[in-house]
Amino acid sequence: MLKTEFVKARSLEEAFCAISDRADASFVAGGTDLFVQIKEGKRKPSRLVSVREVPELLGIDLQRGSVVIGSAVPLSDVASSAVVAGHAPLVADACLQIGSPQVRNRGTIGGNIGNASPAGDSITALIASGARIRVKSLAGEREILLEASFLGPGKTVLSPDELITAVVVPVIQDHTRVAFEKYALRGGMDIAIVNVAISLDMVDGLVTDARIALGAVAPTPIRAVEAERTIRGNRPSSSLIEEAARVAARECCPIDDVRGTASYRRHLVYVLTKRALAKVCQGNVGRVWGCAR
Repeated sequence: MLKTEFVKARSLEEAFCAISDRADASFVAGGTDLFVQIKEGKRKPSRLVSVREVPELLGIDLQRGSVVIGSAVPLSDVASSAVVAGHAPLVADACLQIGSPQVRNRGTIGGNIGNASPAGDSITALIASGARIRVKSLAGEREILLEASFLGPGKTVLSPDELITAVVVPVIQDHTRVAFEKYALRGGMDIAIVNVAISLDMVDGLVTDARIALGAVAPTPIRAVEAERTIRGNRPSSSLIEEAARVAARECCPIDDVRGTASYRRHLVYVLTKRALAKVCQGNVGRVWGCAR
């Protein structure tokens, strides 16, 4: 039987000290993913260092043109925050679609990122928003572009002694339009079969910049860079949206698993990208919850 020591840190200094002398120690906040992995035998930490109540990780603030979200902020607080909804609405919308209310109350924004699931709902929204993460250890602090921090399912560029301390999301501009689409068999209660997050900058009817992020269709969340090129610099039309959606579907590399086949996921990328692009190009922001059909 696995014996695990539990340490509740009250500060970042306590957290780093508690993890520094144990190679197989692990940080934990909500534990909604980690405890499942421990139960399944995939993780066997001898010490868990809780950072859930560390004050430095709990705020949501506006700082120099960005929304800064502490990594231990529960997903429910991110989804309901007036600051996030007003200045990073794509992130608020995506967080509202993660799991059940109980999971959102327990799970944290930093944990959702650190789990590095290719299907992470908050991750695609954050990538489309141009987010960065602040990472800290006893050796120092650094800031990383979120989309460059993933290596594969459950793997990031962070070392074991590094902790995500905050997520930094650029404030949405007046000319930016966003949309998040997710398809799952039980809506937000389920892991996404596919999710798509889109952010378009539009000036005088012209797409001046585009960010299209796809989840659950590659070993990591990805940008559909060719689809972005297809629409960037053009005036939206039905034919352009159709072409961009088809390009996005060709860019992804999904697999077959219990939630869906690769061909089904590729088709969903086409459908959801087309739907999201149509929304933002019409000036609407919204979401459509997937449901069993």
